[in-house]
Amino acid sequence: MRILVVGAGPAGLYFSYLAKRAHPAWDIRVVEQNRADSTFGFGVVFSDRALEFLRGDDPATYQLITPQMEPVGTRIFGPVPRELRAKNHMKIISLAPEVL
Repeated sequence: MRILVVGAGPAGLYFSYLAKRAHPAWDIRVVEQNRADSTFGFGVVFSDRALEFLRGDDPATYQLITPQMEPVGTRIFGPVPRELRAKNHMKIISLAPEVL
């Protein structure tokens, strides 16, 4: 079977991964509008709720991707620190040498 996945966001990538894992003989191609070396945009982002589902439904994949998801920052300023503190995301705040 040949499958074309349009969009390399979380849903497209995860579908492709699961389909290939279940059916190694399938020919799966993922296309994305941005170039592979594009440095703009947000990359692949998972909400907390999506990660909860992933942890419950596919613990092996969860264990593979979550170590790569550590946030990195240099400075956090504006309304963001208040929101991070309100949501108790202290690890993110602790990674930034300067929080305004």
